[in-house]
Amino acid sequence: MTIPQILSDLLTLLFDLAVPAAMCTMVLAGLALRTEGGVNFEAGGRFQRWMLWSVILLTLPQFLSWFAAQGIHMPGQGASVVSPWLSGMERSLKSFVTVVVVGKLVPLLASFFVLKAALDGAQGQSPLASIVTAIFLLAVSSTVQMMQSFNSGSQFATTDMLESLWNFVAGTILPEAAGLAVVGAVIKKAFMRVFLDRYLNFSGDTVDRNWADALNMMTSNLRRASLNAMEKDNAVGKIQDEQITSIFHLRSMEPSKDDPLSFTVYGVKDIHRVTDHHETSSKLVGKYHIRLITERRTEENPSGCRLPSTARN
Repeated sequence: MTIPQILSDLLTLLFDLAVPAAMCTMVLAGLALRTEGGVNFEAGGRFQRWMLWSVILLTLPQFLSWFAAQGIHMPGQGASVVSPWLSGMERSLKSFVTVVVVGKLVPLLASFFVLKAALDGAQGQSPLASIVTAIFLLAVSSTVQMMQSFNSGSQFATTDMLESLWNFVAGTILPEAAGLAVVGAVIKKAFMRVFLDRYLNFSGDTVDRNWADALNMMTSNLRRASLNAMEKDNAVGKIQDEQITSIFHLRSMEPSKDDPLSFTVYGVKDIHRVTDHHETSSKLVGKYHIRLITERRTEENPSGCRLPSTARN
């Protein structure tokens, strides 16, 4: 049975607009990615659904070829729309997606997320989520072209493309992300080692300089509270009067399972003091809970880390 011409034109229009539609669903996937966290996504969430729709649209002719194999007549992929009105609509929609959505709207959305990243950093939050979203949006066109290269042309092109995408993520993106994560973890641990060295290692001659350096590694709120406590207890004066020397030995530094910016530190302090020409020594085993925040890196703070809170058990 021959398909009516209007239905044949509509199916052809559907095939021809599949790639522009995939561009739009990829943009929606980028917006959903930021909503769900930016550097992660929810299982079964909007990002995952929009990505699936992108794959289906890019493999739509092959996806429907399975129905053709069951005896349902489908128009040829090389067919063109006969209706002048539908043909004009096709050209307009393709031009709208290419010129307006990809050419104008996507760069504006990416610029917005770059601004959001700057504001996140100013508030002491990680700007990475908004930066990743901006990069994802700017790469929409190239990503769609790469996904098209994964099209096997078979009836199972949809699942083949999903498999190729997974191989690309696992083989290319994940190793690079793991490398960045390792670098970030090393920077955070190095920052905390320097802080612990300044804050817990001191003598009467070095306490002023060491504690000043440690205070400068804190946020303004913690710095103010710590400085007030030091002045109230006359901590520096007692250290100098009693000739107290503290030597800290770091034993371990373990990140929290729930918060990548929180750490538990174990160490031992050797305390030496001189009272009435008599020296006494003691050892203190300590457990410290340290939480970091990230901010924009500067010459004064190249690590981009600050301490908003510390606690000792």
